[in-house]
Amino acid sequence: MILGGLLAALGDIREVPFHAAYIAFSLIAALAMWSLAERFSPNPLWATLLFLAVPVFVVNGNSLETDLPFLAFWMAAVALFVSGRYAAAALALMLASLTSFQAVFLTPILWLYCWLYNARRAPPGR
Repeated sequence: MILGGLLAALGDIREVPFHAAYIAFSLIAALAMWSLAERFSPNPLWATLLFLAVPVFVVNGNSLETDLPFLAFWMAAVALFVSGRYAAAALALMLASLTSFQAVFLTPILWLYCWLYNARRAPPGR
């Protein structure tokens, strides 16, 4: 989908514009991780740097495969959902599912997050 759109826009395979377009996905993933780390970590900078230094992210950050867009949209969906932006999270989850089928597993994960979050907020004796 993404490579096809770039190919249609550029007319031919050009390495520099393709890699430049994929930088956006690395930035989306990093910003989503920063957002989640701010919410759940006492040290968000280190959590984000650790995420960016994981070998899988470093290796896939240069490739023109669906792994990086999937990770970016997956992380964006989680960050948006946790921040209460449900429509934007649904859009990000839809884009993640267009890049990789395993995005379907995010639905039960987010359901579990809602269940655990509401269990913590429930008044005692309920």
